[in-house]
Amino acid sequence: MATQDLRPRKALLLAAGLGSRMGPISSDLPKPMMPLWGKPLLGHMLDLVESSGVRDVLINLHHNPTPIVEYIAARKPGRVRISFSFEPEIMGTGGALRFADWFFQAPSCRSFWVLNTDIAAVLSLQPILRDFQKNTALAALWLTPASGPRTVEASDGRVSSFRADRPGACGTYTFCGVHLASSRIFSYLPARGPTSIISAYEAAMRAGEQVRGVVVRNSFWADLGTPESYVATHRSVLNQYVKGAPGKQLLDPEFLRRQRTLRRDGVHIDGFAAIAPGATIRPGARLCDSVVWDDAQVGPKALIENALIGRATKVNRPVARVAVACNLAACGPGISEALDLLRWPAVSTIAMPMQARGSDRSFTRLAYGKKSVIVIRYGREHTENARYSAHARFLTRGSVPVPAVILDNTEKRFTVVEDLGTRSLLDELPGLSSRSTERIYQRVIDAALIMHRTTPAQLSRNNVQLEPPFSKALYRWEQNLFASHFLKGMCRLSPSCIAGAISDLRSASDVLASAPKVLIHRDLQSSNIMLRRGHPFFIDFQGMRLGPAAYDLASLLCDPYVMLPVAGQERLIQYCVRVSPRSRTVEAYFWYAAVERLAQALGAFGRLAQGQGTERFAAYIPPALHMMARALAQLDGLSRLKRLITEQLSA
Repeated sequence: MATQDLRPRKALLLAAGLGSRMGPISSDLPKPMMPLWGKPLLGHMLDLVESSGVRDVLINLHHNPTPIVEYIAARKPGRVRISFSFEPEIMGTGGALRFADWFFQAPSCRSFWVLNTDIAAVLSLQPILRDFQKNTALAALWLTPASGPRTVEASDGRVSSFRADRPGACGTYTFCGVHLASSRIFSYLPARGPTSIISAYEAAMRAGEQVRGVVVRNSFWADLGTPESYVATHRSVLNQYVKGAPGKQLLDPEFLRRQRTLRRDGVHIDGFAAIAPGATIRPGARLCDSVVWDDAQVGPKALIENALIGRATKVNRPVARVAVACNLAACGPGISEALDLLRWPAVSTIAMPMQARGSDRSFTRLAYGKKSVIVIRYGREHTENARYSAHARFLTRGSVPVPAVILDNTEKRFTVVEDLGTRSLLDELPGLSSRSTERIYQRVIDAALIMHRTTPAQLSRNNVQLEPPFSKALYRWEQNLFASHFLKGMCRLSPSCIAGAISDLRSASDVLASAPKVLIHRDLQSSNIMLRRGHPFFIDFQGMRLGPAAYDLASLLCDPYVMLPVAGQERLIQYCVRVSPRSRTVEAYFWYAAVERLAQALGAFGRLAQGQGTERFAAYIPPALHMMARALAQLDGLSRLKRLITEQLSA
């Protein structure tokens, strides 16, 4: 007698997301349609469910649905019937289920698959199905302990929390976006409004339902939510292909043959280049670990590094991260206004969004031929962002080197400034000798001292609206950031341990609070200093205020991004003392300012390390701790703070 096939026959593929982290290129092509080694992510996921016995697929739609509908219409008929559920208002993963409950109403539909379409996935769904059936679970989720944010806690296969207290710790997992759900899930969804399926799972768990987590062996998973992860996943799939490991199935070997042909024709390729068949790459172009979509044109002067080039986009210049033609992407406020003012045609202008910097601002480079500008867009979270242009004009009049303002619109919250290039002090330092490094730092110090010499009369005469000056209250705010996001959030220290360290830190800041106040940048570190032909220019100065000159100088010379060697740091401190009109003040307060600044930096790194798209800041915590230990060694007392930093360095 034949065994009954109990595999679920229905699946919901989630494809409605806005793709914000992939903007603006996702306004041309939604994330499910972005190709991974030639095939759209949606196509890879359809292959997965079809091979697993699914015969009825529903794809939910909202953002930019046309490319998805056209792809499905042109796809060769298979064993799967495909339907669509268009959401006029994006409903979230749980709302998508409730909005499309008609699809799951058949009595035979007791369970169904739900899959994200912005991931790369190679796995057998059988282990998830077996665990689901064995435990009569409400749901079974594919988890991995190897990568991702690891915010799910599970023990013996049972999920206990989706909000781990210590993400990444032992016993935590990443939910991979593939799950098998019972039709009972509908009773845990709210009656209306957008909602997450995770909220439904949490409600069900509180009611005693079991949500399972399954680690699938011999599988491959990657999230493609950002340009960086999109490019990195191409590299990972290629590595799996070379090793013959899971994930190799996602690569079309024709791309490797095309890569070899281009090399023979004079195109320089380092690492990999996933180049679509319809793209044109001219001899002389240089590509390194990059993806080029259909109909793109890459000229002989192009240098494409770790980047994605969008459809029908023409580039003949250095590109990092993303480049997309402005006529194809909804680039948002500021872009069209800048193009109109500059009289640059959208079809010939490319937008290159920059990596998130951990604030409510975004930065986009616009390039037309050899010309380029930077568009800064900002939200309402920080009012100082609206003062950027006025501050820039004031500083320029005072001979402080900052980018020129081309256009400013506070109502629409954007500013267009001159493009100072791609090389910051942070970028430039690795290839420099110690002598050249110190020479550049001296130029930066000289420029900072011009700002510090600004008089109260100049500020008043120009009606400069500054942020509140440094005070004990502001130092307390920085210390609370350090306590909540680093000592508690990252280190999980006891309240008594935190209280002792903060007490020491406040003793240091009380000394600093007595220092004379001058106009300071407030965030004078290497990534906020651009270099053009060897000369420094300050950016991100919108938070400037009155404070100790030593705070700026300590921010610069105790920068965790750089980690100046002790001898070079000491020589530069002595240079500050020699050239500063307040030499005694700098000498007296420098190390107190360094301790306060590094506490603020550790708090910021702790917060950003937990954020989406800013996880990279976790890498700067160890150097910040080392620099804090170096600063504390210069001061008497503060024993509890010193002990805490020593313990964290040895942890």
